[in-house]
Amino acid sequence: MLSYLIDMYAKSRCVETAKRLFDIYECGERDQVTWNAMIAAYMHDEDRENSMLLFRKMLVENHLPNEVTISLILPACNTLGGIQVGKQIQAFAIRQILDTHVFVGTALVDMYAKCGAIELAEKVFDRMTEKNRVTYTTMILGFGQHGLGDRALSLFKTMQSIGIKPDGVTFVALLSACSHSGLVEEGLAVYKLMQEVGIVAMPEHYCCVVDLLGRAGRVEEAYEFLKDLGDNGNHVGIWGCLLAACKLHGMHELGKCISRRLFDLKQQNGNDSTGYCILMSNVLASMGKWDGVHLVRQAMKAKGLIKEPGVSWIYLHDKSHRFLSKDARHPESELIHAMVHGLALEMKPSDDSLDSFHLIYETSDLD
Repeated sequence: MLSYLIDMYAKSRCVETAKRLFDIYECGERDQVTWNAMIAAYMHDEDRENSMLLFRKMLVENHLPNEVTISLILPACNTLGGIQVGKQIQAFAIRQILDTHVFVGTALVDMYAKCGAIELAEKVFDRMTEKNRVTYTTMILGFGQHGLGDRALSLFKTMQSIGIKPDGVTFVALLSACSHSGLVEEGLAVYKLMQEVGIVAMPEHYCCVVDLLGRAGRVEEAYEFLKDLGDNGNHVGIWGCLLAACKLHGMHELGKCISRRLFDLKQQNGNDSTGYCILMSNVLASMGKWDGVHLVRQAMKAKGLIKEPGVSWIYLHDKSHRFLSKDARHPESELIHAMVHGLALEMKPSDDSLDSFHLIYETSDLD
């Protein structure tokens, strides 16, 4: 019953209430399901630090994690301590004979790929005796993230040959892999295959196709593709991909048109498009349309849109250091900020690009 309540509060974004409920019970009254529910609550709230602390507390209090615990905590390694912590958890899983479970193996593949160790991800994948659709999709996504589109396509063919049917998520991973590897024609063929096998296209698929064409400089073709979608293309994310392509290839006039369309969609749907507003601002700035930049910034302030502060982690001397934008809690924050200020002065551009330089600092005020 306790685990169900913790899960309910977590999904309602009431993690503090879930933690208070967890703390009420004595150590001996908590079972694996309860610990897993609380770790999952932190992960659902994207609080990876507390999820890792709770995992360590679980070990200290002699509660052995199971395969669910390991698969829950591995994604936290993508930022907290990175690959070293992930390797330690893998070693623990091997000692407890938990690494044979398909979802533990899949979580390890995902963790290593996101930590930049695609060779280790592939090694884990190859050693797995049981693989399912999620496992193959995760490995395809990993190849794509590392620009190995050919490997992703090859693995997809293997997946088909052994009778594992792809789903919509598999095709998103495959389209993304083609996009990041410059495999335009192959990506378009994948999109056609998806339609042939009866997978209903979602905004994520459309966004991948637009990104595929846009990265290759075929921006006008991407624009025509988007217009042909009709109402299916009325999605902020898809138009945002096209706007990014316009910025990448300096297509300012089309970018201005798309910016207006994007802003209209935001007003119609009422969803948070802070990132796209900043992208619009940058496109207008690159055109020298400073009045437009000002209007976008004013609209953001009026609607209460705030840029999510950037967070970075670095792992040094067996310790994870977390940095939040404008955060002064780190014991050496004064020295760090002084160093960053000095670097900014060194990077100060020439007079003809000062406006863009100032825009960067103005945009950072939204943090």
